[in-house]
Amino acid sequence: MPNETSNLTVGYSQVARPTLVSRDKIGKYLTQIDESHWYSNFGQLNQKLSQRLSTKFGVPIVLCSSGTTALIGAIYGSAGRATQERPICILPSYSFVGTITAVICCGYQPILFDISLDNWDMEIDQLRAISEFDRVGLIVPVAIYGRLVSLPKWNDFSRQFGIPIVIDSAASFDLLSIDYLDDLNQVTLAVSLHATKVFATGEGGLILTSSKKSEENIIRAINFGFYGSRLSSGPSVNGKMSEYHAAVGLANLDNLESYLGRLHEIQNVYLEQSYLHRLNTKILCGEVTSLAYCFYQLSVNDSIQDFFNILKANKIDFRLWYEFGIHKHPEYKNIKKYLLPNTKILANSMIGIPMHVDLLEIDIEWILKSLKLWEKTK
Repeated sequence: MPNETSNLTVGYSQVARPTLVSRDKIGKYLTQIDESHWYSNFGQLNQKLSQRLSTKFGVPIVLCSSGTTALIGAIYGSAGRATQERPICILPSYSFVGTITAVICCGYQPILFDISLDNWDMEIDQLRAISEFDRVGLIVPVAIYGRLVSLPKWNDFSRQFGIPIVIDSAASFDLLSIDYLDDLNQVTLAVSLHATKVFATGEGGLILTSSKKSEENIIRAINFGFYGSRLSSGPSVNGKMSEYHAAVGLANLDNLESYLGRLHEIQNVYLEQSYLHRLNTKILCGEVTSLAYCFYQLSVNDSIQDFFNILKANKIDFRLWYEFGIHKHPEYKNIKKYLLPNTKILANSMIGIPMHVDLLEIDIEWILKSLKLWEKTK
């Protein structure tokens, strides 16, 4: 990485700085839109992007207008609307609010659940023990910060109890692989292609499923209930990706390897410098999480407000990506929840620090020196 003059000293230290491909690289795809006069409704670029991603991951792909509509489409396509007999959806509180937004839009009554500190996933034995289990019609595990959850575990659960599983894998794009998705089977995954993600279309999402039949159901779910006719035949939204967003996606896919390479460079500098500053147990950067993130992990007894004050004083941006959990948002404070001790621990310890392709080595050194100062003074 070039050791150039940093802009941090003048307040430039964004925690995230999305970078999509330049307009000259998108141009050839925009020309195709102009020539075809096809702007949405599963256009030519949508089809090309779907095919390329399907080849990359080895499973059927459906593109959507956002990560939230991808989650809605995945729920409608695999579980349908909530029913009177099974109106409940279990999901972790430690997630972005888009998860519960999609669940409620599909008619489910959400119950917020805790996660394990070992793998950041919900524990099946604890789920089975709840009094409402016989009324659960959907479970939405979350790949927290992109960290992959066990597909065999949720497949076995779905087969055993007949409860559909839709995994909110919003930030998992760079961690997904053909080998991992070999175990997709009963489970459906929804991924965000928002500008803050490693692979982005500006705004967008995708759904990964295991069969052509499931793919048909999902297409119907994001297309007014239409599939092969103009008759609506199932619960749905308008969640299709436009050709303009598909153009951005294709151009980004052309550039993906170099973009990921740059993020890996930054990751390596963070990890190397964290060892030098003896912060290696505190820095989590793209090892089990997506390369879209880097975290400083506070200890249980640390003052989160004192830490924020240190970052602000050193002009270092930061973010609680999930705030303190869904249950802490005013809109969802009355949603039923079980005890959330591990959610509280993670929410108060996982502090997002700058991670983007424009970071320089001198920036990272400044960030880590400031964190070392925090360690010495707390």
